Amino acid sequence: MKSACLVDEMLTFVNPETLYDPVPHGYSHVAITDGAERVVYVSGQGGEDLEGTLPLGLEEQMRQAFSNLGSALESAGGGFGDIVKLTTYIVDYNEHAHALLTAVIRDLFGSSPPPQTLVPVPRLALAGMMFEVDAIAHPGAGSTGRSAEVITHARPEDASVLRDLAVESFADDLKRYGGKPPGTEVLDHHVRKIACGHYYKIEAEGRIAGGLIVALRGPSAAEIELLFVAPRHHNRGLGGQALRSVEARYPEVTTWTLVTPEGDGRTRRFYERYGFRQVGRLPATPSRTPDLLQMEKVLATRGFDSAPERAAARPT
Repeated sequence: MKSACLVDEMLTFVNPETLYDPVPHGYSHVAITDGAERVVYVSGQGGEDLEGTLPLGLEEQMRQAFSNLGSALESAGGGFGDIVKLTTYIVDYNEHAHALLTAVIRDLFGSSPPPQTLVPVPRLALAGMMFEVDAIAHPGAGSTGRSAEVITHARPEDASVLRDLAVESFADDLKRYGGKPPGTEVLDHHVRKIACGHYYKIEAEGRIAGGLIVALRGPSAAEIELLFVAPRHHNRGLGGQALRSVEARYPEVTTWTLVTPEGDGRTRRFYERYGFRQVGRLPATPSRTPDLLQMEKVLATRGFDSAPERAAARPT
């Protein structure tokens, strides 16, 4: 659970649990000002993970730092599309470092990156730390169209692309657990799920970047049966946007469930960031290799008195 300190009615400091605790080091990760408009300030994010471990390579540190930045923004209700100013810091800066940063920025923001100031520095706070990024964001700025990513109903002609992206997305599961989610590699599985009407494609800059399958489990219950984003589209907030969008498409659903591999701490923390909590555990079986965590998110009742009312409220 993220910690928040209300300084006054227009200023809040936030430290999301998906990032290490900065308070013992004398600062907070996020400041939110709520005046006439909400503005979010994110302190410098380095390439360390939740345990404080730094990758050895500069590109790896860059990508992890931007992932941390995404976590900080999401704790304030924002995302990469809301950034209005970036400042980046690179130790021992050279043309190669600039090329790496340009590639990472292009992956995150496409052809419309936000304003950025790059500052070459001799050293950063930690030994071995080569990169840092801070940001100012205006939640809602992404609605202007920059980095617009949405979910839309998948069509039969999308099945092959979605199958290939799913295989790519779960390649690490195959290496770590000896298996993937059922049906991932089977084209007909994707075709059948699309025909059911609850398979959504996640799009980024006009291209399919991933997919999300919903399984209805009752009048007010549904399961996220599958959620995947291709690795080249990671650290852009697409998964979180997809979860928020699918909740809006099913206003009658008040209980969402899913399962995720027990050993995948990063994915578990991702779902926790969006309100899911562990409610059970499924041991591995011969047909399903990894132990799974059962997770659940319960929403407040949305005021519908009957199933027809709930169905009528669903956006098309």
